[in-house]
Amino acid sequence: YGIPVQKILRWQADFILCCFLMVMAAVICFIGACFLSIAKCLPGCINTCVDIIKDYFSKFSSKGCGYIISMWPFYLMEILLLLILTILVYLLLPVGVAAAELFMVPYTYTKYGARHAFYEQFRMLSRADEITGMLCFSWYIYTCLEKIPECPENEENFTNHQTNERMEDDKKSKLYWDRFISQSIKTTAMLVEKKWISLENVQGLDPSVVQSIPAVALLTILSDSVNEEGLSKEDIKWTIDDTICKKNERPKYDAIVNTLWPMVLEIKQMLNNHKQESAKVENIQLIMAMLCSNDEVDPEALTVFMKENDNSNEKSYSTNNQIRTKVINVVMAILRVRPYQERMKSIYTHEYKVDIEEEIFDTLTENPKDEAELAYNPSHKNINSKQKEIHVLDINECGNNTH
Repeated sequence: YGIPVQKILRWQADFILCCFLMVMAAVICFIGACFLSIAKCLPGCINTCVDIIKDYFSKFSSKGCGYIISMWPFYLMEILLLLILTILVYLLLPVGVAAAELFMVPYTYTKYGARHAFYEQFRMLSRADEITGMLCFSWYIYTCLEKIPECPENEENFTNHQTNERMEDDKKSKLYWDRFISQSIKTTAMLVEKKWISLENVQGLDPSVVQSIPAVALLTILSDSVNEEGLSKEDIKWTIDDTICKKNERPKYDAIVNTLWPMVLEIKQMLNNHKQESAKVENIQLIMAMLCSNDEVDPEALTVFMKENDNSNEKSYSTNNQIRTKVINVVMAILRVRPYQERMKSIYTHEYKVDIEEEIFDTLTENPKDEAELAYNPSHKNINSKQKEIHVLDINECGNNTH
C-alpha cells in the first residue's frame, strides 16, 4: 500500500535504542556524580577556605595591618557564603548531570549515531570531574575517561573524520596484502629449493600449487608470530620486514579483514595452545609438507620427507590435521577476494633460481666433449632448452673422475 515499512521499523528501533541509552546514561551519570559529590565535598570546602585565607593574608604586605584588622569580617562572610555555595554545587551535581544527559544523548544519537551517544555518559562524567576538580585541589578521579573519543564538533567534521579513518584503513590493508604477497614469493622460492613443488607447476599455475603457496605463507606468518616473545595473542609478526601488527592497528572498516581475521586468529590460538608441540620448527615443517601434499603424484623430495617424518601414530597428528584443515579454509577464502587476485600474478611470474644438478650429470654423460668446457668456463649456464640456471662444480672439486 505504499507504506515505508522498513523506514518505520528503523525509526522505531532508533527510538527504542535512544530511550534505552538515555535511561542508562542518566542512571550511570547520577551514580557517578554522587560518588564525586561524596568524595570531593569535604576537600572542596577545605580548598575554598584555604584559598580565601591565602588571599586575606597576602594583602598584609601591600595593604598594611589596618586593612587586615578592618576587613576580616567581610572575609569571614565570604568564607560562609562560598562554603554554602560549594555544598550546594556538590548536592545538585548528580541531578544536574543526569538531567543534562536526558538532552545530550538524543542530540548526539540523531547527529552522530549510537556509538557516540553511548560515549556521551562517560564524557559527561569526565566534564563533571574536571569542574569539581578545579574546586578540590586539582584532584581528578575519572582520569581513565579522558581516553574516550570526543564527539566531533559538527557533522562535516564527523564525516571528514570517518573518511580519513577509512583512507587510513585502506592504506593499511594494501600494505598487509603487499606483505602477504612478498611472503608468498619467499615461500615459493623456499618450496622450489626444497623441491616440494616444481617450477613448471608454479609457472603453469597448477591448482595444487595455487593452493599450497598461500597456505604455507600463512602458516609461516602465524608460526613466526607464535614463537616471537613478547607478543599478545592478537599480534602478528611479519618476518618479511620485521613489522609487528598490533590489535589497535588493524583496519576497522575493511570487510575482508574483518571476515578473515577471526579464522586466522583461531589458527593462531590453536598453535598457542599447543606451542610446545605444534609450534616447533620441525612440526611446522611437517604441516607445511602436509599442505603441499595435495596433488595426485607428489614430488619425490616431498614424498621422501613425508615418509621419514610420518607421525600418523602420534598424538600430534590430529592437531596437525586440524591446523592444516583450518589453514586451507582460510586460503580458499583468500583466493576469492579481489586484493589477492590483483596481486597473485607477481607470485607466479617471479624469476626463481633453481639448482638442477641431475641435468648437469646427464649433459656431461651425453656430451663428454663439453666436460672440460663446462668445468673451466662456469659462465656457460644454459645447457638445455628451458634456460634454467645451473651451478657448475669446480673441476678441482670434481677430481679426475667424470661425474
